[in-house]
Amino acid sequence: LEQIGAKGTTVGGVIVSKEHANWLMNSGSGTQNDVLELSKLLQNKVKERFNIALEREVQLVSSAGHLL
Repeated sequence: LEQIGAKGTTVGGVIVSKEHANWLMNSGSGTQNDVLELSKLLQNKVKERFNIALEREVQLVSSAGHLL
C-alpha cells in the first residue's frame, strides 16, 4: 500500500493513516460505506499497478449477519 502512495488517501470521513498504510482511520464522520469504498479503491490501485488481488484480513458483516 505504501508503494501506491496510499498514506493520507481519504474517502468521505475515512483516511489511510499517514504512519502505517494498513490502518484505515475514522476522522469522526466516516461511515461504513466510506470504509468499503476506500478499501475497494486501494484494492483496485494495487491490482492495476502490481496485478495482485488484495483480500481484507477483517471480515465485514452486515447488520443482517451476511458477509460483505
